[in-house]
Amino acid sequence: MSAAEQEVGREARYTLLTVFLVGLRRRDPGAVVNAVVAAIGTYLPTDTITPALIDAVGRRTTDDDIDTYIDRHGIAGLATALTYTIDRERGEVTHRLMARDLDISPLVAEIILQALRPIVDKHFDIEEAGASVADIESVNRDITGDDT
Repeated sequence: MSAAEQEVGREARYTLLTVFLVGLRRRDPGAVVNAVVAAIGTYLPTDTITPALIDAVGRRTTDDDIDTYIDRHGIAGLATALTYTIDRERGEVTHRLMARDLDISPLVAEIILQALRPIVDKHFDIEEAGASVADIESVNRDITGDDT
C-alpha cells in the first residue's frame, strides 16, 4: 500500500470516528453501527463488505444469536457464516460441514445459519434446491401404486 493510500485510509478512519462519536452522543444506533462497519471496511478488501453483511451487523442489536456470534467470532467470522448461509440455501452445504470447516459445534452452526437466513432471503435471489415433501409423497405413491 502506498503512502498516499495509507493517508486516505487514515483520514477516512478519523472521519468515521467522528461519525461514531456523534452517533453515541445522539444515541443513534444506526450511525454507530454504520461507522463501525465502515471503519472495519477500511482494513478489509473492498469486496468483503456487502449490503447483506451490513444488514447482518445491524441486526445484532435485535438478534441475540447474531450478537453472540459476533462477540465470539468477529465481523469476519460473521461474513464467513453469511457465505455458508448462502451456500446452504442453495443446497450446497449442511450445518455439519460448516461446523467442521470452521471448527465450531454443529449447534452453533445451525443457530447462526437460521439467524442469517432471513438476511440471505432478503438480499439474494436463490432458487429452491431439492424436492418438496409433496414431491416425495408423489414418488412414494407411484412406487406403492397407492393413489389415495
